Amino acid sequence: MKKRLMASKRKGFTMVELIFVVIFLGILAAIAIPKITGSTESATLASMKNDARTNITAENTYYIQNQEYMDAAVDGGDTGAIAPLGDSDIKVVASPNNSVTITAQECGDGTKGYTLQITSTKTDKTIDYDSCNDASIRVTNPAP
Repeated sequence: MKKRLMASKRKGFTMVELIFVVIFLGILAAIAIPKITGSTESATLASMKNDARTNITAENTYYIQNQEYMDAAVDGGDTGAIAPLGDSDIKVVASPNNSVTITAQECGDGTKGYTLQITSTKTDKTIDYDSCNDASIRVTNPAP
């Protein structure tokens, strides 16, 4: 009878039980947070590479129609942005948080070309493309 009376007075958890739960949640957080952070960075880089491919196509299409490359700068801000390339119906695209800069240039062999750079507020990495050199999309890290 006494045991039943004592058991009915007990409410809540013991300190040991609470400490065990806090430690368990800490371990779960230590495992999950780096995975979430890595996913965010890779998604940002994928968005930047997609903007690069889209804008390379736009710039090359503009060249086919006009025999020249066009400078452009678009800031995606919080919602993304689309801007015309020159006075054409070809668009330069910047996804949310990305900024796109295209600069027309003359290549070393006298032909026309352009550079493209994409930055994002979500990472310190940049995407670079130079049509005069190796014409490949490169991810660059800032200098330390």
